[in-house]
Amino acid sequence: MPELGQIQSISHHVIMEHDGPLALAGTRSGIVVLAGTGAFAYGRRQDGQEMHFDGIGPLYGDYGSGFQIGLAGIRAAGRSSWSHRYETALAGPILEACREQSGMGGEFNMTAYMADIRDRSEIASLARIVDRVANAGDPTARAIIQGAAADMAETVRCVVDHLGVAREELPMIGTGSVATHSQLYWSALSKGVQAYAPGLTPTLPKVPAVFGLCLALADRIGVDSTEFRANLLAQAKG
Repeated sequence: MPELGQIQSISHHVIMEHDGPLALAGTRSGIVVLAGTGAFAYGRRQDGQEMHFDGIGPLYGDYGSGFQIGLAGIRAAGRSSWSHRYETALAGPILEACREQSGMGGEFNMTAYMADIRDRSEIASLARIVDRVANAGDPTARAIIQGAAADMAETVRCVVDHLGVAREELPMIGTGSVATHSQLYWSALSKGVQAYAPGLTPTLPKVPAVFGLCLALADRIGVDSTEFRANLLAQAKG
């Protein structure tokens, strides 16, 4: 390894968040759907034209995100006792999770908890509970997950419309904790997108997104991508 004084130059390469999923799918064109704490949809045509929507934060956008799902879960839990019409199995686990995150102990109060500025990742983490309760059959939780997926499908539609690829055959690659871990969400999103863009093929990477960033960088700097890709993915799967 050269000493600091021997380094001749340093190259700077910008790798965007959408580059990783595209690299994992082995393509330069397609639709990337990120649904995690935040959310966005990105598309690139075969001629290089691209479009990006959302990723603008939980209060201004992030439609279909974990934050949206978590906040909807909190709100559903909050009115669960108002009427039998609002009863949901979300109430217990959501309130308990908020209690644990609050650090208030026996002094916990949900109104006070929500009055503080909560980190968006804290609220988004509750999406796991909503998904679990939805899979157990709770109709309120299922409606929240499916509603978030429908919102994301609308964001994808904006990308598709702007790029004019509704009839193109392209991969739609999911990334982010919600897209890759909630089967209900991904199924609802895929079904929603198929209604207006039947040529898009829903695809979920089988390895963590960080490996896609490595592949994208390798391609950018001219590494032999075939051998490097095979070795990296073999290690990733291991």
